[in-house]
Amino acid sequence: MSADVLIVAPRLIEELMNTRVVAPEKVVLSCRIDIAGSTAQVQWYRKGGCGCRDTFKQIDDSMYDISTVGDKMSLTIAMSQESDSATYRCEVLNDFGRARTDCLLVVLRMSCLAFYNNNNNMIIVEVSSSIYIALYVDAHYL
Repeated sequence: MSADVLIVAPRLIEELMNTRVVAPEKVVLSCRIDIAGSTAQVQWYRKGGCGCRDTFKQIDDSMYDISTVGDKMSLTIAMSQESDSATYRCEVLNDFGRARTDCLLVVLRMSCLAFYNNNNNMIIVEVSSSIYIALYVDAHYL
């Protein structure tokens, strides 16, 4: 006697979340999709930036770390750049249907302070750096 296995279309459990980071921060986009024990294909897409403004284009695995563990699908960008800003889509397909979710990733440029020192060389101080400024005051009494 064999047990009947019910295979259904993938079902979205947890959506991708819109994300905002400051470059070069690591980004992990993840969602959960129940594939109900079936063999399914996981595809990641991107719309925006990279010359694909209006349509979703399939993502090249060599540029990202893409993983699937159980019902959790993840796309990791080790060192984000402003050019990674786009809408991302995870889509899971089987013979009975599909489930997909989208999110917006915004990568902001790291802010910095630029000034010239006494030798007229530009000094750039990035966020989370320390800077010590020696201040000399020449005062005259009136």
